[in-house]
Amino acid sequence: MRRSRIKIQVYLRNFYYPWINEVTRVRVFTNLHDDDSLEIVSKIIDEQLRELLHLALRNGEKKTVESLLKCGANPNSANAQGKTALHIVCKRNDDDDLVKAFFNMCDAIGQTVFVDARDEWGDTALHRAVRSRYTKTTELLLRRGADPNLANEKGLTLLHTICCERYNMKFSKMLFEIDDQTQQRRVQVDARDDLGNTSLHLALFHGNKGMAELLLRNGSDPNLSDAEGSTALHFICKDYYHKLGEFVELFFKICDDNRQFVQIDAQDKLGRTPLQWAVANVKPLVVNLLLYRGAEMSRFVFPPRVSTARGSNPKFNYASGIKLIRASGALLTIEILESAGYELEWSDALTVMKFFAKHRLFEENLEKRWYDDVIVASYAKKLGVFPNLSLYDLIRMRPEEAGDTTTLR
Repeated sequence: MRRSRIKIQVYLRNFYYPWINEVTRVRVFTNLHDDDSLEIVSKIIDEQLRELLHLALRNGEKKTVESLLKCGANPNSANAQGKTALHIVCKRNDDDDLVKAFFNMCDAIGQTVFVDARDEWGDTALHRAVRSRYTKTTELLLRRGADPNLANEKGLTLLHTICCERYNMKFSKMLFEIDDQTQQRRVQVDARDDLGNTSLHLALFHGNKGMAELLLRNGSDPNLSDAEGSTALHFICKDYYHKLGEFVELFFKICDDNRQFVQIDAQDKLGRTPLQWAVANVKPLVVNLLLYRGAEMSRFVFPPRVSTARGSNPKFNYASGIKLIRASGALLTIEILESAGYELEWSDALTVMKFFAKHRLFEENLEKRWYDDVIVASYAKKLGVFPNLSLYDLIRMRPEEAGDTTTLR
């Protein structure tokens, strides 16, 4: 009995080598079926054939894959990491021909492929295809019925995964298009991960404006909060990657079109509203729009610290143009608040002064630095402030002359 088992294992383990032709492979299986130890074969066939099937799929050997499936290889058998044959073939490359062939082979022998099988991390083949940016494979899996709403061990669904990458817009559009065409299930746009993040939260966190717009137009709830109490509007006003300043207007327009009420004064777990975050991150245009949309000023508290979100390390802010933008932004933010009825207190002024000191706005002659910066000056000459008046001309004026020409607003 032991000798037969060893013999069979040797046959199976040596079945797949690049230099063994198809005739030899057939002979191997002929010898196996001629053996009188079929009982032993049935006990070891799954593990051995699974290894061979996975190896053949990794190498794109269609004929070998077909032979193994016909000889009883189970496409749904998982290895030690929980990966099935579908995980393997979808990780190889964006070879939808091989994936199609694999499905067709299984269909031909009446073997159902579990498209939603999960590995030890809870990932389905669909998760892996999207993370690998395999467009054709992703589409094929979706059309074969893969569930886009399944979450892995981190609570990440397909949409969560897509929203973490800016280049994945094509995947999201494909997902919604197929969902509309098949009418199999409605994609759960507001599913949360283990940190309470919806796909909209992740899209905004990563500065993915196109994805955020698509989610909102497909019914994503702008008022849902994450584990820190932050809503979509909080994410916009925190603006981690400095890309969402112009998006806030579109955000409100889409919500208006969808007849969705936005909780503009929602507080996070720090007690901060979106308006406070916009002020803290020196976003005057966002502050102005929030006030226009009805943000509450009667209970507004000036934030204890003013910064410019990520990327605000003072040692990297050497360009005088950047410093001027931040200085003017801070002053304009205060002017907008005062126009809305806010009275600046001494502690608020001290906060702004700390902001100026942090960015070394008191340490050098910014006017001189501007003139010394050839690149900035060349752009300033091209940038018109008024007809017949460039930004370069404006900054060369004396303060009294400039004041008669324009104002900070």
